[in-house]
Amino acid sequence: MMSQAELRSFWSLSTEEVLAASQSSPNGLAASAATERLARIGHSVAEAVKRLFYRHERQ
Repeated sequence: MMSQAELRSFWSLSTEEVLAASQSSPNGLAASAATERLARIGHSVAEAVKRLFYRHERQ
């Protein structure tokens, strides 16, 4: 198991290290593992981001 600090710097890890940390493979999760994780963790939901509008004035 990787430490929280190592997981926060995932971009510096090799593909193999990331797959091992997520208990996955290059082919993704097995259907049984995906079903178990969905039941345990739930759906991944991205929060909506409020867009800011900027007005550019001509000079």
